[in-house]
Order: sequence, then C-alpha cells, then structure tokens
Amino acid sequence: MDGEIVGHMHIGENITTSEECYYIGTDYLHIKIYLIGVFATIVAIVSFSLNSFYTIVFLLNPALRRTTLYYFGILAVLDIIMAVNYFALMVVPHTFLMPVYK
Repeated sequence: MDGEIVGHMHIGENITTSEECYYIGTDYLHIKIYLIGVFATIVAIVSFSLNSFYTIVFLLNPALRRTTLYYFGILAVLDIIMAVNYFALMVVPHTFLMPVYK
C-alpha cells in the first residue's frame, strides 16, 4: 500500500516544496478582461434591453398580468436588476478604475 498512487502523489510522499502547490490564475489575463469587459457586457446590454421591453409590455397590458405570464414579468424585473448590478460591479471597475494591461 506504500507504493499506491492517489491522484498525482504516492501514499506516504510529503510535499516538500511550494512549487507543487501553486495556482496560475493570471494566464491569458488580457483574454479574461476582454471576455468580462466586452462579451459579458454585450450580453448584459441585450438582457437589459429585452427585459425592459418585456416589462414595459407587461405593465401596459393588463391581460398579461392575469395569466401565467405573470411569473415571466417578475423574472424580467429581477433580470433587469441583475444586469444593472453587473454593470455596477464588473464593467465600471474594468473600464474606468483599473489600469490598462498591455
């Protein structure tokens, strides 16, 4: 049992260096910034605009409020709140407050 391999280590083998236990989270940082700052912003803008449109239609048409579409109206309002929170938390710090990475 002493030579049995568990994961990438042998049983009884000790980790002696810090090289074996590190995290490389900064790989492709510029790609991650573009994904968060550009692609996800486009998704949030589309989400905000379409959900705003549905909310306006929902509020102006009383027949929609009496059907099972009532739950989609509530979901649209909550999704608008989520899109606004995304703008406030993710887009603004990446485009205005953080330095530009090259």
